[in-house]
Amino acid sequence: METKRDIRKQMLCARDRLTDREWETYSDRITEQVVSHPLFVQAKEIWCYVSMGKEVCTEQILVSAWRAGKRTAVPKVTGKREMKFYYIESLNDLETGAFGILEPKEEKKGADCCLEKSDLLMLVPGVSFDPAGRRIGYGGGFYDTYLQKMEGCHTFGLAFEVQMADQIPAEAHDIRMEYVMTEKRCWKC
Repeated sequence: METKRDIRKQMLCARDRLTDREWETYSDRITEQVVSHPLFVQAKEIWCYVSMGKEVCTEQILVSAWRAGKRTAVPKVTGKREMKFYYIESLNDLETGAFGILEPKEEKKGADCCLEKSDLLMLVPGVSFDPAGRRIGYGGGFYDTYLQKMEGCHTFGLAFEVQMADQIPAEAHDIRMEYVMTEKRCWKC
């Protein structure tokens, strides 16, 4: 079996080879699947990454959540392997932060609360996923660390079909996704 490092390199190259047109079309298809999924429709809160580069674009997912009256939060790096989610009400609430990623402005209110986690849907980025919901991120451990304390919330991994691996090596700290959405299908893991 390939190592996580090998899979990460291979999948980043495959994702980066997508044309702008493919990236846009596939992102739109994934958005349609996400916002029509019963877990999205029923969720009171959507916690979502802010896409960058050739990641699945999340802008329209955030807009759909706001239009549906859902509280929406996005992550901000707060330390080594640490992040916290903050509520935002529009894309204007973001500024460039760690790693050049758009993050909530300093004055935004933190989203870590005693929310009933079954009412929360978290959309998670990844470099690669497999049909069992295993995930390879960028190697910083931010999501694995955060998801350990979010047991009970619903999770969607978002990726393009070219980022799907047959099997990803799992480690004890890895958190599996409940669903993985690509432009071609919704994997229930």
